[in-house]
Amino acid sequence: RGALLRALRRNATAAVAGDRPREAGAVYVDAHVLCTPIVADLDRDGRDEVVFAVSYYFDRDQYSDPAAWEDLDADTRLGKYVGGGVAVYDIASRALKWHTHLDLTTDETAFRAYIYSAPTVADLDKDGKLEVIVGTSLGFLYVLDCDGRTRENFPVTMAEIQGQVGVADVNDDGELELVATDTRHNVAVFDRHGTELWERHLSGFSSQGPTLGDVNGDGVVDVVVATTNGHIWALNGRTGETLRNFPVRAGGGFMAPPMILRTRNSGAGSAGLPTRSIVVPCNDGHLYIVDGLTGCTFKTDLGENSYTMVLADDVTGNGKMDLIVSTMNGRVACLGTDIDYHPLLAWTSRELGNNNVELRDGRQGVYVTDRFRHHRDNSGATMLLELAVVDQRPARPTPGTYRVRVSVGGSATLFTKTYTAPGVYLEEMPCPARRQYSTVFVEMTNELGQHFEDQAAMSFNMHFYRALKWVLVVPFAGMAGVILLVRDMRTVLPI
Repeated sequence: RGALLRALRRNATAAVAGDRPREAGAVYVDAHVLCTPIVADLDRDGRDEVVFAVSYYFDRDQYSDPAAWEDLDADTRLGKYVGGGVAVYDIASRALKWHTHLDLTTDETAFRAYIYSAPTVADLDKDGKLEVIVGTSLGFLYVLDCDGRTRENFPVTMAEIQGQVGVADVNDDGELELVATDTRHNVAVFDRHGTELWERHLSGFSSQGPTLGDVNGDGVVDVVVATTNGHIWALNGRTGETLRNFPVRAGGGFMAPPMILRTRNSGAGSAGLPTRSIVVPCNDGHLYIVDGLTGCTFKTDLGENSYTMVLADDVTGNGKMDLIVSTMNGRVACLGTDIDYHPLLAWTSRELGNNNVELRDGRQGVYVTDRFRHHRDNSGATMLLELAVVDQRPARPTPGTYRVRVSVGGSATLFTKTYTAPGVYLEEMPCPARRQYSTVFVEMTNELGQHFEDQAAMSFNMHFYRALKWVLVVPFAGMAGVILLVRDMRTVLPI
């Protein structure tokens, strides 16, 4: 039905027959979800919640039809009500757990209380429970605890925030920082207490937020932003300084977030670590691939514009990384590369896991090892699975906390275990009894609530009938052997 927004009304008694909830002195405003929700277990009770960033307003196109006014009061002024909030639902019961109202404006102001930024979840204070981080069009950056209460020192103020807020340890101090961009061309980094660590003014703004990862091989997490003015910026995550050879100028503006990928012939940076390339489609119809160390640019002609992130995975099954590009004309292009496939190189969605916009390669993650990730049929009561937990952060704790969960289809849990150190682990777990083809999800959550996952396609008990022949052949062969070995049949037969 939408949230209840308190407001003064000129005539609280005027009403039109309809089924919209009514309360004296209040107006119920329609709810709209303008960004991607997040699924996570916020309070660590073992039950997943879905987190919605909700915008409340009356859609003028919808109410241009007189029939839509049947359940509105006659004196309702559509442009006077715009609000934003966060609503959290329990997935299993579909019950509302909590709702928090954040901003309230009208539709006639310069800044309006819409929320275009998808929420991010992370454990900022290491208490084992997740906080919800969200930016609004009023320029407020909120941090809410797992019960919906606003954290101390928040919100912090910027200009209108449209892109998702990035959360990562960008300065390697062992704590998570918040990386946000706004429409006034600013990039800012805040610590978990709301203190600004650094801020930079760029040329243009990023409509979909930053991507994080070390692109020049110096061992420092970089903040990569592609702007509407056609520049690709790479900033040092510790200081905010622009990396050498950046920004890179393109032939048009960028509306898609950049993707970071290590190429086959990548060089080495000052710390001896591999450099990476920035891959992003441009509104001039080209796909740009920019070397993170030299700034050298290669571009390929798509002939169409794209507003979405380029994805990377082995789609064709040839052991090489493929780039997937979708365009505004409804085309999906698959571009082959000579980059050897590795699970940590893959970008299968904008967020890796449920909250991560940071490069996993050379940093941290979890994956199924090569000998177990290729399709195979599992049968019997148990099965084996080998997984690798990777953590190459300079400030990783010792011992660490790596909570691993293995499930079928993301819901039916097969195995859970907490590891204290990265490494390769061979684990035995129950094998599903039902015959099925499915995807096995391997998820890992670290001590900061950052979530990583990998997937492998498998089948279970699909070829059990192959064992039936042995049920018939083995007893027959065994009896035949006994008869052949025993010379005097009278000693063994009852005759």
